[in-house]
Amino acid sequence: MLLELKQVGYQTATTKIVNNISFTLQRGEFKLITGPSGCGKSTLLKMVASLISPDIGVILFEGRDITTLSPEAYRQQVSYCAQTPALFGDTVYDNLIFPWQIRHQRPQPTAFADDLARFELPETILQKPIAALSGGEKQRIALIRNLQFLPKILLLDEITSARPTCIVCLT
Repeated sequence: MLLELKQVGYQTATTKIVNNISFTLQRGEFKLITGPSGCGKSTLLKMVASLISPDIGVILFEGRDITTLSPEAYRQQVSYCAQTPALFGDTVYDNLIFPWQIRHQRPQPTAFADDLARFELPETILQKPIAALSGGEKQRIALIRNLQFLPKILLLDEITSARPTCIVCLT
Protein backbone atom coordinates (compact mmCIF):
# COMPACT_ATOMS: atom_id res chain seq x y z
CA MET A 1 0.00 0.00 0.00
CA LEU A 2 1.56 3.29 -1.07
CA LEU A 3 -0.95 5.71 0.43
CA GLU A 4 -3.85 5.27 2.82
CA LEU A 5 -6.24 7.84 4.24
CA LYS A 6 -8.21 6.73 7.29
CA GLN A 7 -11.27 8.80 8.22
CA VAL A 8 -9.52 12.08 7.42
CA GLY A 9 -11.28 15.35 8.17
CA TYR A 10 -10.54 19.07 8.16
CA GLN A 11 -12.59 22.01 9.33
CA THR A 12 -12.32 25.69 10.04
CA ALA A 13 -13.84 27.23 13.16
CA THR A 14 -17.29 27.19 11.53
CA THR A 15 -17.20 24.88 8.50
CA LYS A 16 -16.42 21.22 7.82
CA ILE A 17 -14.42 21.22 4.59
CA VAL A 18 -13.42 17.54 4.40
CA ASN A 19 -15.29 14.92 6.43
CA ASN A 20 -14.49 11.25 7.00
CA ILE A 21 -12.49 10.52 3.83
CA SER A 22 -10.92 7.07 3.53
CA PHE A 23 -9.21 5.50 0.53
CA THR A 24 -6.06 3.68 -0.53
CA LEU A 25 -3.66 4.13 -3.41
CA GLN A 26 -1.65 1.22 -4.73
CA ARG A 27 1.46 1.43 -6.92
CA GLY A 28 0.50 2.07 -10.54
CA GLU A 29 -2.98 3.30 -9.62
CA PHE A 30 -4.53 6.73 -9.98
CA LYS A 31 -7.47 8.45 -8.35
CA LEU A 32 -9.61 11.16 -9.86
CA ILE A 33 -11.32 13.41 -7.35
CA THR A 34 -14.29 15.33 -8.67
CA GLY A 35 -16.90 17.55 -7.14
CA PRO A 36 -18.31 21.05 -7.23
CA SER A 37 -16.21 24.09 -6.52
CA GLY A 38 -15.59 24.52 -2.79
CA CYS A 39 -16.22 20.89 -1.80
CA GLY A 40 -12.71 20.33 -0.40
CA LYS A 41 -10.77 18.75 -3.28
CA SER A 42 -7.81 21.12 -2.95
CA THR A 43 -7.88 20.87 0.85
CA LEU A 44 -7.72 17.08 0.58
CA LEU A 45 -4.68 17.26 -1.70
CA LYS A 46 -2.98 19.79 0.58
CA MET A 47 -3.42 17.33 3.46
CA VAL A 48 -1.95 14.47 1.41
CA ALA A 49 0.93 16.80 0.43
CA SER A 50 1.49 17.55 4.14
CA LEU A 51 0.94 21.27 3.59
CA ILE A 52 -1.89 21.29 6.13
CA SER A 53 -2.72 18.75 8.82
CA PRO A 54 -6.03 16.94 9.13
CA ASP A 55 -8.04 17.69 12.26
CA ILE A 56 -9.00 14.04 12.51
CA GLY A 57 -7.84 10.79 10.99
CA VAL A 58 -4.47 9.67 9.71
CA ILE A 59 -2.61 9.67 6.40
CA LEU A 60 -0.16 6.81 5.88
CA PHE A 61 2.59 6.75 3.25
CA GLU A 62 4.13 3.32 2.78
CA GLY A 63 2.55 2.33 6.10
CA ARG A 64 3.96 5.26 8.10
CA ASP A 65 2.05 8.23 9.48
CA ILE A 66 3.17 11.21 7.39
CA THR A 67 3.45 13.37 10.51
CA THR A 68 6.40 11.20 11.59
CA LEU A 69 8.29 11.67 8.31
CA SER A 70 10.75 14.39 7.38
CA PRO A 71 8.76 16.95 5.35
CA GLU A 72 11.60 17.35 2.85
CA ALA A 73 11.99 13.62 2.26
CA TYR A 74 8.21 13.11 2.06
CA ARG A 75 7.76 15.92 -0.47
CA GLN A 76 10.42 14.39 -2.70
CA GLN A 77 8.23 11.27 -2.84
CA VAL A 78 4.82 12.99 -2.89
CA SER A 79 4.85 16.02 -5.16
CA TYR A 80 2.05 18.60 -5.25
CA CYS A 81 1.36 20.68 -8.36
CA ALA A 82 -0.95 23.48 -7.22
CA GLN A 83 -3.97 25.01 -8.91
CA THR A 84 -2.20 28.35 -9.03
CA PRO A 85 1.45 27.67 -9.81
CA ALA A 86 4.00 29.08 -7.38
CA LEU A 87 7.05 30.03 -9.42
CA PHE A 88 10.06 31.73 -7.90
CA GLY A 89 13.37 33.26 -8.85
CA ASP A 90 13.67 35.43 -11.92
CA THR A 91 13.50 33.00 -14.84
CA VAL A 92 12.11 29.67 -15.99
CA TYR A 93 15.62 28.23 -15.62
CA ASP A 94 15.64 29.20 -11.92
CA ASN A 95 12.53 27.04 -11.42
CA LEU A 96 13.73 24.01 -13.35
CA ILE A 97 17.19 23.91 -11.78
CA PHE A 98 15.85 24.11 -8.20
CA PRO A 99 15.01 20.38 -7.75
CA TRP A 100 18.53 19.58 -8.94
CA GLN A 101 20.15 22.08 -6.60
CA ILE A 102 18.43 20.77 -3.47
CA ARG A 103 19.69 17.28 -4.35
CA HIS A 104 23.19 18.60 -5.11
CA GLN A 105 22.99 17.20 -8.66
CA ARG A 106 23.34 18.56 -12.17
CA PRO A 107 20.96 17.78 -15.05
CA GLN A 108 22.11 16.41 -18.38
CA PRO A 109 22.80 19.29 -20.80
CA THR A 110 19.72 18.51 -22.94
CA ALA A 111 17.34 17.62 -20.10
CA PHE A 112 15.49 20.93 -19.90
CA ALA A 113 15.19 21.31 -23.68
CA ASP A 114 13.73 17.81 -23.93
CA ASP A 115 11.27 18.44 -21.10
CA LEU A 116 10.18 21.78 -22.54
CA ALA A 117 9.65 20.21 -25.97
CA ARG A 118 7.35 17.55 -24.45
CA PHE A 119 5.13 20.39 -23.25
CA GLU A 120 5.37 22.32 -26.52
CA LEU A 121 7.57 25.06 -25.08
CA PRO A 122 10.68 26.40 -26.85
CA GLU A 123 14.12 26.10 -25.27
CA THR A 124 14.41 29.90 -25.42
CA ILE A 125 11.81 30.12 -22.64
CA LEU A 126 14.51 29.11 -20.13
CA GLN A 127 15.70 32.72 -19.89
CA LYS A 128 12.21 34.22 -19.96
CA PRO A 129 11.29 36.20 -16.83
CA ILE A 130 8.62 34.57 -14.67
CA ALA A 131 6.56 37.77 -14.77
CA ALA A 132 6.38 37.55 -18.58
CA LEU A 133 4.84 34.06 -18.67
CA SER A 134 1.21 33.43 -19.52
CA GLY A 135 -0.96 31.47 -17.08
CA GLY A 136 -0.70 28.34 -19.23
CA GLU A 137 3.08 28.65 -19.46
CA LYS A 138 3.30 29.00 -15.68
CA GLN A 139 1.23 25.84 -15.21
CA ARG A 140 3.43 23.87 -17.62
CA ILE A 141 6.66 25.12 -16.04
CA ALA A 142 5.40 24.17 -12.57
CA LEU A 143 4.50 20.69 -13.81
CA ILE A 144 7.87 20.26 -15.55
CA ARG A 145 9.59 21.30 -12.31
CA ASN A 146 7.59 18.67 -10.38
CA LEU A 147 8.64 16.02 -12.89
CA GLN A 148 12.40 16.67 -12.80
CA PHE A 149 12.66 13.76 -10.36
CA LEU A 150 9.71 11.40 -10.60
CA PRO A 151 7.93 11.22 -7.27
CA LYS A 152 6.12 8.09 -6.15
CA ILE A 153 2.90 10.13 -6.05
CA LEU A 154 2.07 13.21 -8.08
CA LEU A 155 -0.83 15.36 -6.84
CA LEU A 156 -2.33 17.45 -9.63
CA ASP A 157 -4.70 20.13 -8.38
CA GLU A 158 -6.62 21.39 -11.41
CA ILE A 159 -3.36 22.21 -13.17
CA THR A 160 -5.28 23.28 -16.23
CA SER A 161 -8.61 25.03 -16.03
CA ALA A 162 -10.48 22.16 -17.65
CA ARG A 163 -8.91 19.33 -15.64
CA PRO A 164 -10.17 17.83 -12.39
CA THR A 165 -8.12 17.24 -9.29
CA CYS A 166 -6.12 14.04 -9.55
CA ILE A 167 -3.74 11.83 -7.58
CA VAL A 168 -1.34 9.85 -9.74
CA CYS A 169 0.89 7.06 -8.51
CA LEU A 170 4.02 7.05 -10.68
CA THR A 171 5.73 3.94 -9.32
